[in-house]
Amino acid sequence: MFLVTTPDERAWKKDEKILFLGEWCKLYERKQIWSQLDYLVAPYHWDNRKQLFKDFKYLNDIYEKYLALYAGKLNEVHGCEHSVRYWRIIIGPWFRYYVEVLYDRYITVIQARDRGDVSSTWLLQSDPSDWVPYDSGQLYKYAISDSWNVYMYGEIIKFLGGIPYTEKKIKNLPPEVKQNVNQIIVPKTLLKILRLYSRLLPEKWKKIVFFASGFGDVNAVRLSLKLGQVPFWLPDIDFDHVEVEKQTREKLKVSSADSEFELILEKLTPMQVPKIYLEGFVNLRDKILRNFPQQPKIIFTANAYNSNDIFKIWAAEKTAHDTKLLITQHGGNFGTSLWEQSEDHQVLIADKFYIWGRSNREEKTLKTMPAGKLVRAKNQISAHEKGSILMVLAGVPRYSYRMFSHHVAPQFLDYISYQIAFMEKLSQPVQNKLNVRLYSLDHKWGVEQRIRDKGLGHLIDTNNHSYRQALNKSRLCVSTYNSTTYLETFVADYPTLMFWNPGHWELRTKAQPYFDSLRQVGILHDTPETAAILLNEIYEDPKAWWQQPEVQAAKDEFCDAFANTGKDWINEWKAELNKIVK
Repeated sequence: MFLVTTPDERAWKKDEKILFLGEWCKLYERKQIWSQLDYLVAPYHWDNRKQLFKDFKYLNDIYEKYLALYAGKLNEVHGCEHSVRYWRIIIGPWFRYYVEVLYDRYITVIQARDRGDVSSTWLLQSDPSDWVPYDSGQLYKYAISDSWNVYMYGEIIKFLGGIPYTEKKIKNLPPEVKQNVNQIIVPKTLLKILRLYSRLLPEKWKKIVFFASGFGDVNAVRLSLKLGQVPFWLPDIDFDHVEVEKQTREKLKVSSADSEFELILEKLTPMQVPKIYLEGFVNLRDKILRNFPQQPKIIFTANAYNSNDIFKIWAAEKTAHDTKLLITQHGGNFGTSLWEQSEDHQVLIADKFYIWGRSNREEKTLKTMPAGKLVRAKNQISAHEKGSILMVLAGVPRYSYRMFSHHVAPQFLDYISYQIAFMEKLSQPVQNKLNVRLYSLDHKWGVEQRIRDKGLGHLIDTNNHSYRQALNKSRLCVSTYNSTTYLETFVADYPTLMFWNPGHWELRTKAQPYFDSLRQVGILHDTPETAAILLNEIYEDPKAWWQQPEVQAAKDEFCDAFANTGKDWINEWKAELNKIVK
């Protein structure tokens, strides 16, 4: 069979039987083409969810081993002696993501090769220098693009051998990806004034720095004033353009492999390290240190730890001295998902990691505090008793990316089937009330067209409302995946119905009883059919169902465990931050 790794049809040999490496090759919009071919789709290795969890733990060990090695190499290149924690803060999110993504692509090729019936494949021409990301955000976007995966599958096939290939004279180029910058939606003139005023403030007013705090702009200002601190605006830092320096990248080579995967990791990593950590690092670091607050006592964030490299470099520099790095939970899954790599990272780098509820972790740095994001939702969301019914859909890339308990890559097709089955089981009066809110990024799954092809296009929400505006025009929310969505509706005491495949949303043992309680009262369902049956019964007055004592008790118990908003959130945070400053 001819192996196809990509939806780029220039690399398809259509006159032979085809083995598609995965469902990502079959774009729904091109169904009229691939449906006419003689083909098979290779089984996906992480459909074995026990193996997925096992691999998650294995890759954590790989990550820790090579993080220490590359921290040493970066110290050598930059002539410094920083700790592993320093480099973990800066390169950790990128490197963990990259290790997981590369392993998925590696195993996928291994399984195709080991079938024994793959006769050949075509590769497109890719120059490794073209694929060096500028920053971590660019790598994240590359890794879910078709062209980066064409490049990476090609490199793996060349490295492993066993699959005959022909390199076509077709250039494979990176997608257009915008650089990650500190983008804030403020009129330019006002922004200049705010930044000028902030630069003139003395350092004594910059002891606590809020950076993407999760509280929202208004609440962050309120909290700053409560703390006796004048709000200020951080400067914008431009990234300088730099060229790839291959000789510098040669210095990143290591030789510590204990497996074939580690060999390929060592081979490919030097040309995948973002320029901002190598060629552009020293100049950017110096620019940040000149322009950002010099002596903060606290740096506080909800999500800048992940892809904002300016923040990460500054935080690493300051926490190497006396500054405390405080991180607060910024979304769902934490404390409930059986595995969640970004949670692991935050716990390791933070001096304090604030969670919205309970945890089964033992780290002493964890503390429950009111959730800024949920406080905002609680005050902004209310059900409209005569409104519509809002159904909120998820979206994931066609390729695997960050590892946590969720549907991975082609498993999203199962998710789509769940949604369609739910819609089809609804009575006509309920369908007349339903608005299906599509995820903002389709990732070329063709979700809308799949729904339309089932004759359900009339259910799709075509209003240009924000998520919270849509909620305020609805009587009930249907939440279809384990995320922040239902936590926001729960704290707002907003009628909520949930359903998902539990085989794709594995839970921690200590979280299981709380979800079981939601099941017992009908809030959470494991099948779309039972969820639809209940909605058909309660749609006229969902508030009456929601206000039943047993339903309220299960919801309140869940909020107490995972969605704490506090009784006086602003003074609770004031006391906590003042205690750390002192």
